Amino acid sequence: MKRFIKVLLITCTIALGLTGCLRGSKLQIPPAAGDSGAKKIERIVSMAPSNTEIICALGAADRLVGVTAFCNYPEEATLKQKIGDFQINREKVLELEPDLVVGISGQEGVAEELEQHGIRTIILNPADFDGTLASILEMGEVLGASDRAVQIVENMKAKRDEVRTAIVGAEPVSVLVVLDVEGLWTVGPGTFLHELIEDAGGRNIAASANAPYLQLSIETIVAENPDVIIMTLPGKEELMSKPGFDRVKAVIDGRVLEVNADVVSRPGPRLADGLYEIARVLHPDRFR
Repeated sequence: MKRFIKVLLITCTIALGLTGCLRGSKLQIPPAAGDSGAKKIERIVSMAPSNTEIICALGAADRLVGVTAFCNYPEEATLKQKIGDFQINREKVLELEPDLVVGISGQEGVAEELEQHGIRTIILNPADFDGTLASILEMGEVLGASDRAVQIVENMKAKRDEVRTAIVGAEPVSVLVVLDVEGLWTVGPGTFLHELIEDAGGRNIAASANAPYLQLSIETIVAENPDVIIMTLPGKEELMSKPGFDRVKAVIDGRVLEVNADVVSRPGPRLADGLYEIARVLHPDRFR
């Protein structure tokens, strides 16, 4: 259980926000202090990995002065000053003297404190894939990189269209997502992974759940008999050795696959890659 909580916090909480594990509200951007006389943004602090990826993709990595300990992509982001992990070090942020701090849902309190010190803040909380596209466009506007933002968004849309075209007429594939082998935690509606599975031509076996994250019993998994099992962490052999899993179709057919949790859970430029990766896993015959 403790291991799962750590995994969930890293893959979901930091990616989407303390309350952003559920798909949430729109981007919140306070107005700049005067349109024509607004201070140019030269020093940026990112309080979440997804924000860091967006900022770097927009060509503003050189203006990024602070990131979290979980900001592991792109490589250049790992070299930046660290401003905390699950908890943001306000003093460190102030020490970096940023022109802009970009947070996520659940960090509104930190943002308010920083604003009291005269620091402009933005809270990103995209609701879904399209919300992620909107966040990238808005950040492009804020950073003076609108052309690059449009290009990123168009590329993401093109990849999504490629997936949609490839799976036309394909039979839906039943899917179990495993976030934690020990506790058999999975995803339900209201999560990015659930949305990606559906968009990739899959059927989440936990689609009828009334919670975004839940535990499934082995009996339930055997009864649902998923065609594919997607794992967001290593542990394939451990999972397949669990009692009862030898009767699950995905195990029998050798369709237990590991994916990069960051790519399929962070609402940033790589989300389209996550969709494509899942679609290839579910419908390999359509992506030869």
